[in-house]
Amino acid sequence: FPSHDILSPIAYLPGYRLGFTRKSKSERRGRMGVADIVKTDEEPQNRVWGVIFSLTLEQDRAIADKEGNNYAYRQIWVDVTDQTGEKHRCLTYEAIVENEKQRKFLYYNPLDTYCDIIRKGGQEHGLPQEFVDHLEIARVTERNSVGIRMNNVSGMVLDKDK
Repeated sequence: FPSHDILSPIAYLPGYRLGFTRKSKSERRGRMGVADIVKTDEEPQNRVWGVIFSLTLEQDRAIADKEGNNYAYRQIWVDVTDQTGEKHRCLTYEAIVENEKQRKFLYYNPLDTYCDIIRKGGQEHGLPQEFVDHLEIARVTERNSVGIRMNNVSGMVLDKDK
């Protein structure tokens, strides 16, 4: 939205990680994975970076319509921390998945162009390198119920020379 107010340019949602837990039903997105936030109770150091916007009711409704509120995504209240350490109660979106108990294991490969849009948005708002690293890890990491790399992105390093 061209006319939105930024409440905080950099903030993070603690105790969550970025994931691609739902397959898009959109032909335009190639029926590939779409972004989601995944609660990680067992890994509280995880966090998802973002920006806090102050929206009008009209802007909120337009985003809800675009994001498929109540059929693709649902709005949830979360507590985020801005770059000064101040906490904010915010409304965000969580993907609606078929099996909620399996959310943390779900993975659908996203389109590279979709990830590029997310990356560019984060870079335009000055999100830290950790944001870009977490996006890349989420983009390529399939999770499973055995626990390989399960919810823990701390200590993961991308080999950018390959």
